[in-house]
Amino acid sequence: MNNENIVQKVWNLCNILRGDGISYHEYISELTYLLFLKIARGDRHGRPHS
Repeated sequence: MNNENIVQKVWNLCNILRGDGISYHEYISELTYLLFLKIARGDRHGRPHS
């Protein structure tokens, strides 16, 4: 996955959250939490960070 794909996925998530009435500050917190969970899940399964 390249940087452009990651950026596009983040913006897609932002658009979904914004469409649900979540403010800028709230969706930044939500995205940070989702990224944290994704990293933690990878650690548990022995996957290397990339």
